[in-house]
Amino acid sequence: MNSSRNYIKDTYPDILKDSFSDYGDGWIPHVNKITDTLVHRVNQYNTDNGTELKFHINQIKQKFGGLRYYISFYDTDGVDNDFITNSHKYVWDMEFVAGFICEQCGMYAEKRGGGWITTLCDGCYNERNDEDKDDEFDEDIIDGTIW
Repeated sequence: MNSSRNYIKDTYPDILKDSFSDYGDGWIPHVNKITDTLVHRVNQYNTDNGTELKFHINQIKQKFGGLRYYISFYDTDGVDNDFITNSHKYVWDMEFVAGFICEQCGMYAEKRGGGWITTLCDGCYNERNDEDKDDEFDEDIIDGTIW
């Protein structure tokens, strides 16, 4: 599985029309696999049915600890609506799977609260909490007075 953040842009430049992406490095292989699968499905559908269906990615991001992968289909003349619906269902299923993949490292994870909801493994969660503790306000004591 390809783990390059630029993989989609370099491999499929036509499907990234002014899209926005904001997600952790741990999800890169998963997002690239979703894209590869969609491209393959659309190409196979076009070959089998003589259509010119296309799609582009509108946005890929993390929201409430989950992956959001937004796509739009176009040139849909003669395309079976079930194919488009099933393609969206595939994306939704893969968004669900991302809820068990650490956003930072790609290991098994779970949703974590604490302000911003994230999907992190135990190691990345503990590391983030250790960093947060280092950033906490330290009281300054000058001449015996707490400032």
